[in-house]
Formats: sequence, C-alpha cells, structure tokens
Amino acid sequence: MSKLLKAGLLCLAIGALVWLVSLWQWQMAGRDVSGPEIVGQLFVLPVVLAAALWVAVWGVARLRVNAARPVVLKAPPAAATATPAVAPVDERRLNVAVVQAAVRLFAGDTPEQALSQVRSGEVRPGLDPELQDVDGAPVFTARLPDLDVDGLRQALPPEVGDRVVRALSLLQAPADQLLERVLMLADDWPVDEAPAAASMDLVRPAHLSGMASAATTGARHGQSLPRLTVRLALPSSWTEAEREHASAWLRMRCEVLASPALHVHALDHADGLWALLDQQTLQWSRDGLPQWCLVLVADSAIDEREIERRQSVGELFTGAHQTARIPGEAAAGLLLTTADWPGLDEQIPPPARLYRPVRLRRDKSADAAGRVGASVLQDAMGQALRVCSALPDDLAHVVTDADHRASRTAEVFESLQGLAPQLDPMLSVTRIGEACADQGLAGALVPIAVATGMVQQGDAPGVTLAVLVQASHERVALALTPWTWAPSSAQAKT
Repeated sequence: MSKLLKAGLLCLAIGALVWLVSLWQWQMAGRDVSGPEIVGQLFVLPVVLAAALWVAVWGVARLRVNAARPVVLKAPPAAATATPAVAPVDERRLNVAVVQAAVRLFAGDTPEQALSQVRSGEVRPGLDPELQDVDGAPVFTARLPDLDVDGLRQALPPEVGDRVVRALSLLQAPADQLLERVLMLADDWPVDEAPAAASMDLVRPAHLSGMASAATTGARHGQSLPRLTVRLALPSSWTEAEREHASAWLRMRCEVLASPALHVHALDHADGLWALLDQQTLQWSRDGLPQWCLVLVADSAIDEREIERRQSVGELFTGAHQTARIPGEAAAGLLLTTADWPGLDEQIPPPARLYRPVRLRRDKSADAAGRVGASVLQDAMGQALRVCSALPDDLAHVVTDADHRASRTAEVFESLQGLAPQLDPMLSVTRIGEACADQGLAGALVPIAVATGMVQQGDAPGVTLAVLVQASHERVALALTPWTWAPSSAQAKT
C-alpha cells in the first residue's frame, strides 16, 4: 500500500470521526447550527487535525533518521612525540585488599574462633530464655548470652527498640578492633609517599587508649593520609529516629579520627551493600590513588516485636513451621584498602585479596514449593572464579550464610558439585547460618569476614568463595585469595 493511499485513508478516518462526534453533539443539544459552525466543525477541524498528525509523524521520522546516522569523531591532532600506549584496565578483575576482618557472632568473637566453632558442629541455636511466640511457646534463637546492653540501653531513649540496642552493642567490639588497625596503618604510612589527599589528624579517645604510639607518630610527622571512608549499613526496617541514634553512635566511635567521611546506609538486603561497595571499587580504580574504607554492619532479631512480626508473616521457625528462619544476631566489619596501598606486602598476617562481587537474581523464589534448582547460584560461583582468573580446580572452600533450611543447603551443595565435583561438600562448605541462624543484614559481611580469617590463616591455599543465599531471589558470590596467590593456569605457563 502506497504512502499516498495510507495518508488518504487516515484523513478519511479522521474526517468521519469528527463528523460523527459533531453530528451527535448537535443532535443531543437540540439547537439550530449556524453556517460558520458547520464549516468550521465539519471541514476546517478535520483538515487541522490531519495536518497536525502529519507534522508529528514527519518529526518522529526525522528524529529516527538522525539517530541512526553514525557519529563521526574528528581525529585528534598528531602529537609531536609518540607516547606509549597504556593497556586498558580490565574492570571485571579489579580487586581490593581486606586488611582485617572482625565479627561478633553466636559462634565466636573472631573469624577464626567462629570458623572453628562452626566446623566442630557443637554450636546450634537453642530455645530462648526470654522470648515466646504468640502462642506462649518458647522460640529458637541464636542469642549471644553474654552481650552487655545495659550501658547503651541507659544512654538511649525508650523509643529505641531492643534490636537496635543489641545490634549497636554487638558492633562495639568489631568497630574498635578495626579502628585500632586503622591507626596502625596510619602509623606505617610512609611520609615521603603521601598522596595529595585530605589530612587526617589522629587523637586518642578513651576506648582506644592502647594506640598512643600511632596517634602521636601521626601527629608528629604531620602525615597526609587519604581520607578514611566509614560506611555503616543498617536495616531499612529501623525507624528514622533509630537510624539517627546509630549515626550519633558511629560519630562517637570514630572520634579517633578528626574528619572521616561517614555514611549510613539503610538497606533492605545484603545485595544492596555489595552494590555500594562494587561502585566504590570502580571509583577507586578510576581515581588511581591509595584509598581505604571501613565497612560496618549489625543486625539483631532478638526482639519481641520482631518475633511477632515474623510469626505473622510465616517467617518464624516453629515446631509446625520448620522451613522458616531462626532469629539470630551478628555484627561484622571489614577494613578495605586499594591494592596499591603502601606496605601491604609486609603486613602480618598478609591481607586477603577480595574480587568484585557477582550478583545475580533467581527467576523463582527459593522458598517456593518443590525443587528450586541451583543453576543461578552455580552460574554466580563460576563467574566469581573467572573474575580472579581461576579454574574450578583452584577452588578450595565455600563459606556461606546457608542455614538449617534444606532449600538453601541443597542449592549450595548442588552448585558446588556441578562446578567442582572433586570437592566433598560436607568438608568444603562452611554454613555459618547453621550455627548462627539468620543474621539479617549482618549476613552481608559475616561469610566474607570468616572467609578472610580462613585465607589469612593459610587454611585455604586456593580460592575461597563467599556465597550469600539467605534471600529468596538475590544471589551473591565473591572470590577471596591469599595476597600472593596465582591461578594454576598462570603457574603452568611459568
């Protein structure tokens, strides 16, 4: 059909529609219509509408033609002297150093202790001595029995919930441990290699009084350090007032530093934290300067209101509902630096090398009835190995937040068997959730922190994968290696 015929039919359709509507309106109004009204309504209006439609179609066609034209860039003028070509950076294989990891878990207060307790199989959630469900029955939890919350409870107003008080109490020890390591790195910073960055003067707060030498050395030399970025991740379910109190708590703990960049993030799940940290890694690589970041996260479900909420939506583990989650609590932190941070090769223990996360999403909920499949998680784990140029034979261990639920355990085991059949899942998988239950948002860092402890101890000579499977759809896999590790393919070439 020719364009002219199409245009004619379109004009006829517009005219017929205008005539029908106009005649109907006049008939319903029951009045005499003047000659100018007849001419304007039945002849002029259809022509105007058809012309407007034609102009619109012509404009869209012109935009499409212009968008389809290739963009021609002018060649830059030839330089007087040739400059050496710079190899492009493979952003997919960017990595950072985990200088230190710290945790506070039901299974232990250090990554090494937690790993030992989980492997022993002696630590399991039990009946909570204080909490009951709506039916009056005790609930299973992974409550830290010796957590001191009295001091912080008195310092916070009553509207701050117990879960917030417990979460911040959990985080105090890991935060102080990592801040001490911050001061040690600051003390070791070479004076003659200081980059052009914000100066950071060091003071000595009461809770870090043991680090006097680092503080006085930094002030004496007037070192110019990169500005420390501190990120605190909090559950989005906390109220605005609770997040404000957490921010104040963070500022108090970080008074050891004069001007850190403090960021508080309210997140729904672990995938959100790793999206932030992945963007940070990309930005670090583009800046091209030594940088560092302290990442903290804490969460607790040991709270009456939280227990009631979980039971109301079918998320509470009970005798009649054993496929739900067991409430737990945890805190974790990582001290990250760029790979070019001065003196990393001399650190004892050496740092772990952490590669960019692989984040995928299932098309079916892992909580759905029936077999949920493991293809998405296996794909994520395989991509995580390729990110660090490793082969399946290089995989040494998997640390995961999987808990007692058969759906999560089967997904991890099937993925490992499909990816690295030479490994025994019973020996090569550490399930933190089995001992520590559901750690909430803190589960975003706990497996990575425990895997870092394993790598720094030398227990995993190859690649250790940290795998997050608590969520119903989101899957995250991260590769960690010893600082001086090389893939088997590279070793074979040498």
